Amino acid sequence: MTTPANASDDRDRLLAELSRLRRKNRALEADIEHMADVVARSAELFVELEESRASEASLRQSDIELRLNAQIDQILQSSWTEQALLNGVLARLTSFKELELRPYALALVRRDSGALARALTRGEVPEWFCKRAEARVLEDATAAGKNDGSEAVGDALVVLPIRAYGRVLGYLCLEAMARESKSWRERWRGAFSTLGALVGASLDRVRAEQRLRRMNRDLELARGQALRANQAKDAFLANMSHELRTPLNIIIGYSELIREDDGDEPIREYHRDLDSIVVASKQLLDLISQLLALTQLKAGELEPVIEPVALAPLVHQVTELVRPTLAKRDNTLTVNVAADAPAKLQTDSNKLGQILFNILGNANKFTERGAITLEVDGALRDGREHVVFAIRDTGIGMTREQLARVFQPFVQADVSPTRRYQGSGIGLTTSRSLAQALGGAIEVESEPGVGSLFRVLIPREPAPPEGTG
Repeated sequence: MTTPANASDDRDRLLAELSRLRRKNRALEADIEHMADVVARSAELFVELEESRASEASLRQSDIELRLNAQIDQILQSSWTEQALLNGVLARLTSFKELELRPYALALVRRDSGALARALTRGEVPEWFCKRAEARVLEDATAAGKNDGSEAVGDALVVLPIRAYGRVLGYLCLEAMARESKSWRERWRGAFSTLGALVGASLDRVRAEQRLRRMNRDLELARGQALRANQAKDAFLANMSHELRTPLNIIIGYSELIREDDGDEPIREYHRDLDSIVVASKQLLDLISQLLALTQLKAGELEPVIEPVALAPLVHQVTELVRPTLAKRDNTLTVNVAADAPAKLQTDSNKLGQILFNILGNANKFTERGAITLEVDGALRDGREHVVFAIRDTGIGMTREQLARVFQPFVQADVSPTRRYQGSGIGLTTSRSLAQALGGAIEVESEPGVGSLFRVLIPREPAPPEGTG
């Protein structure tokens, strides 16, 4: 029989056990919560591990692609022909271990006609592989030209388009060791797209350089032919000038002899005709002399003879030669030599006289019932003393367009069909060439209807040879 005392004890024991069980449950709940945190953390760590592995694989792939691109770029930079470029690229691709390609390859390029042709093969290429690659290229040419490289990799056949500026220049055909490997295809898709663009840009550059070299060779050949033709022309003109001068001198001489024979009455009736013969012959002789001088200057055969030249006698001699022609056009000539102008200069008197004679004659030709002035003075140009011969006329003048071509050989300032003034167009060209040969220059100013001013600048002394102090 249970007594109240025993029941109380049992109750106490039950309460104690209940309390113990509650503590145990709380401990188990705490352990479960801890395990749940551990599992969650483990899942997080697993995800982080996978991401880290993916990043590591991506970095490793990037490093591989960078090495491949660096090696390909080195080949591209050092290749100067299409054959060397394609051969070097195929050799590097087939030997790059990570790509896992077979040791043979084929390059197809698009020629100027647009047709694809075999450019070269690498290694011992089976004929079946070449035919299969050509068939794949012909089937997929349109798609391969439009995609970004994702279609460059097939099952085992690798067709890599070579692109440049939106154009497909050709294809590199290789074979992978692994067939229909999706991971392999995804791994190298971006690399092949980049390589196709790199090779395409370099192939386009090499072709442009080859075209440029061919053009340069053609230009050199054409330049050599032009130089030889020009030399032959100069030699012909020089020879013909000498041949023509001799009979002209004979015509002038005999015409003057006949003209001077006043004792024969019939001869005097032809004085005017004889005068016309002499004038025309002298004009033709002067033209031939200028033409000869121009060809000799261009050929570098007319070296100046530098010697002391007295300025006043030279100016007097030239002006006296010009004066007989002034009366025919009712022109006057005034000569002013500045008091401080140099009395002498070191130059070639014949060439300087020819320059002044040509420009004075030119001023007389384009002036009628006007005034021509020759002023001589000294001036400092570029740190050197010069003698300046300023020849001014009140003739027809020139426009800016005419000034731009006044020194061009065989070109007249007035090129219209109705031009009034005849001439060969080489007098001023020869004068400028002679002035440059003497180390000087000719400057010109002009205004239509007002006249022209030519300044001939000749150094007082020749320039010292290069390399001397």
